[in-house]
Amino acid sequence: MSDNFKIRLLISILFSPVIISLIYLGDWYFNFLLLIILIFGLFEIYKIKELEIKFIIITFFILFIFCSYKINNAINGEKIFLLLLIVTWLSDTGGYLFGKFIGGKKINFISPNKTYIGFVGSIVSSQLALIYQNYTDTFFYQNIFFNSFIIILFSFMIILGDLFFSFLKRKSKIKDYSKLIPGHGGLFDRIDGLIFIVIAYYIFEKIL
Repeated sequence: MSDNFKIRLLISILFSPVIISLIYLGDWYFNFLLLIILIFGLFEIYKIKELEIKFIIITFFILFIFCSYKINNAINGEKIFLLLLIVTWLSDTGGYLFGKFIGGKKINFISPNKTYIGFVGSIVSSQLALIYQNYTDTFFYQNIFFNSFIIILFSFMIILGDLFFSFLKRKSKIKDYSKLIPGHGGLFDRIDGLIFIVIAYYIFEKIL
């Protein structure tokens, strides 16, 4: 087990309960969490030198903050937002663990650090969110198969967010957006997939 993985695991164990609590309590607790995210996000955007990249990231980031606020303040919003976070965590963790410990052929035309096994791991692991949905009765749709399909689509969005923000990093010639989170990198290194899934859900919910 590498030192980096141990650090990632320790940070996740320490901070996950705090983040989950702030989301679940809602109201000003959640707003406080959003404020902290906003401050750190703007700090990382400020450090980026390319104006075009700055504009792209800040556009997605402001949309994410707005959609997060609207989702959490809706009926059962705290449960929905927590569900989106859980799907993101499961997808990210599954992709990381499958890719690291199983390995396999790399998807070089997308990213030299991504593998086909990791891609499958992201999709499969995200389905564990069904346990949370069943426990909290928080479903996208009552039809279990269609609900599972929606989670798969969201997992694709999470992967797309990860690849998109990784692409922007390469364009900016940086390894991480910052060193804010030991073992993880910066804020945008950690919430890239969440940004896409939150925006996607808000649009999806408004359309349907």
